[in-house]
This record gives sequence, structure tokens and C-alpha cells, in this order.
Amino acid sequence: MYDDVRIGSALATMIEGITPPPVPLLAILQKVSRPQAAAQAPPAGWLRPAVAAAAIATAIIVSVPLIAPGVVVTVEARLAQILQWTPPSVPPPDWLTSRLHAQAATLASAQARVSFRIVPPAGLPSDIRSSSVATSLTGIYNKMTRTWELGSQVVFFTYERSGNRSFTLLADRFDPRTGPPPRYMYEDTGRVRNGVPVLVRHEKFTWRNGDQIMSAIDGSGITADEIRAVQSTMHGVPIPVAETRNARDSGTIDKLYPGR
Repeated sequence: MYDDVRIGSALATMIEGITPPPVPLLAILQKVSRPQAAAQAPPAGWLRPAVAAAAIATAIIVSVPLIAPGVVVTVEARLAQILQWTPPSVPPPDWLTSRLHAQAATLASAQARVSFRIVPPAGLPSDIRSSSVATSLTGIYNKMTRTWELGSQVVFFTYERSGNRSFTLLADRFDPRTGPPPRYMYEDTGRVRNGVPVLVRHEKFTWRNGDQIMSAIDGSGITADEIRAVQSTMHGVPIPVAETRNARDSGTIDKLYPGR
């Protein structure tokens, strides 16, 4: 699964390997100077997932960074509107990402590593066969200083269930600096369509118990209804998600979690 920060980093890596084609500057400027016809509706499914369109737009930004700035601004605005989020302008450094890896733990040792009171998941599906606990450091991007630093520890609760399925719940300390959480996360399918990675969108659920914030993602391992049952049993308070780009960008930091 990818959160917004991981998507931005992956796209940046992909784009670095692109050799931009020659830019038809005259044709671009002539087109920009003419009145634009009303845009036609895209074919059904063209924006599924939305990040596929975003990747295309990003490639255009790289192709004409200094030659046609007016066009670049327009494309950047469209990209931000699609994602409803502005990616960090500085990708996470290698020294930081190399530190983001999970370490096995017990509930007691995990509690000793984190700075919040852990409220363990409850109301889990009845077919759980095994479970494990792990902790990891996080990465923090400061939007004010445009710098990265290591953040505090978080806890992963991973469950194996029937049908060779598994899912993970993430517990972190509530931090208002992040702003409201996103509504969706994206799964990399490993496939490429028309030169663009195919990502599948999943809904994300986030709730609070005291100073702990817990999140879960619906998918093959756990359904949205099962997540709601966990949240209800834990008596978690739902955290409203960001509905607009301004809301998503309102935080002063972005957090980067390791892949699981």
C-alpha cells in the first residue's frame, strides 16, 4: 500500500528515468494562445485510478519545465486537483528510508517503544489464525523548512486469517500537525498500462482512542464493514477525512511509513 508521500516518491523515481522527447515549442505556444474548445468528457474508467492520470500529467511537467512555464503551471494545478494533495517538494533521502523498517515486538515491548498508550484492536474477524506485533520509526517532512527527519515509533498489528488472507492495523500517536487524513490509499498492482503504473484505490478508515490514532485499509484482507466493527468495538472516535485539496494540505507536516 502507498500513502500520498510514498506515491510522490515512487513517481519521482519513475520520472527520473524518463528521457523527455523534443518539445514542439511553437505548436504549444500557438495552441495556448488560441481560445480553447470545451473539453470532452474522458472515456469511462479513464481516471481509474486517478493517480494514473496524475502520472501522465507529471511526465508533461518534466518535459517542459523551463520552456513553457504557463503550460507547466496549468498542468501542475490539474495534477494537484486530481490528487487533492500537494506532494513534498523534496523526496525522502536514502539515509532516512533505510531506517524505516519493522522490528518484531510484543505488546509490552511495543508499549515501551512508543510515546502513546496503546489500545489494542478489538472486535476482530472470527477467523483470525495468527497475529504479530511490530514497531518502526517514521519519516517526517516539515513543509515549513522543506526538510526530512526521523519521527517517533508506530505499531503494526498484523493478522493472518482463513483463505490465505492477511491485513494490518497501524497505531500511531495523534498529531494535529498532519492535518486531516486522506480518504484513500493506493495499491501497486505491478502492472503497467500505456506506460503508466496501474494502482487500485482502497478506502482508509481512521479513528482515535485517547492519544492513539489507528488506521485500517479495506481490501482483500479485511472489508470496510469488518473495519467498522473493529472501530465500534474499540469505541474509537472517527476522524473526519480531508474532502478537498486545501484540507489535505492544511497540515504542516507529512508522515512517511514503511511498507508492510
